[in-house]
Amino acid sequence: MNAYTGQVYWSFETHEKIQAPPMVSGRRVLLASRTTVWALEATNGQLVWKFHRGVSAWPSSGSPTLLGDTVYIGLGTGTQFWALDLANGHIRWSFDTNDRITSTALAEADAVYIATWHGTIFALNSTNGRLRWHYALNTAHSQSVVDGVGGSMALGDGWLYVGDYRGSILCIDAMKGRLMWRYATGAQVLATPIVAAGFVYVGSGDGNFYALNTHSGRPAWRYATGEVRS
Repeated sequence: MNAYTGQVYWSFETHEKIQAPPMVSGRRVLLASRTTVWALEATNGQLVWKFHRGVSAWPSSGSPTLLGDTVYIGLGTGTQFWALDLANGHIRWSFDTNDRITSTALAEADAVYIATWHGTIFALNSTNGRLRWHYALNTAHSQSVVDGVGGSMALGDGWLYVGDYRGSILCIDAMKGRLMWRYATGAQVLATPIVAAGFVYVGSGDGNFYALNTHSGRPAWRYATGEVRS
């Protein structure tokens, strides 16, 4: 679609709901549904390849993530996380999280980070899928659905920032998987944090937008916006 006029250049029928934003890289457009990843030619919408896995009643809430020539995705068909070849969609490796994957993965350098529905963060080697560490967001009690991650994660200066359904914003050492700090808001944090200039910015379901110090987690300020979900 033309960004200025709205003219439609091409369309592609998926026959499934697309609930996450596409990933665009060069001449490829990557789409993900509950069960399928499509790679399309950006100029004309022609199908390049399709990766399909099973049947699911569970919506996939994450977009494909691209690092180099590898596509990373968790679908709504089960608990597997997939690394696919960008050129042809062939499987490079997979990793079983034993839980549903609820957000877009974060990939940088030689690592890929995954968050699950019941609140576990996994750090994997991006080349071979080997586990580096995992961290349960709430370890003081048995994990439940409200422990999970609704939004995507952010990475800055070697620290991973994530919000959860319990209303916490957490900072985790991306190399070691160790909790650095936790800040509690008044409601679910479904928004994706943004890291810039020594602060992590994120909105909460409590109706506030927060600026937290990246190293201490202390709030520099907050602004009442109404509920923030993205």
